[in-house]
Amino acid sequence: MMPIMDGFAFLEACHAERLCEDVPIVVISAVQDALKRVGDMPIHACIAKPFDLDDLIRTVGLYARPNEQAPYPADTT
Repeated sequence: MMPIMDGFAFLEACHAERLCEDVPIVVISAVQDALKRVGDMPIHACIAKPFDLDDLIRTVGLYARPNEQAPYPADTT
């Protein structure tokens, strides 16, 4: 549970402010009708709670893009 607002309110605010236009959204919810509550907001995936960690990692991996500006980890060899 998020403080102050729930995930649905955050998603609405994010889209209202146009902050999420280039951000893939993966909804993780225990709410049975999560897709109905999201409405016409663009989401990329919806995972039901309780969820399998491997499913979450696989789903996020589908939409994650490497940050070309992020530094590479130090070579430990």
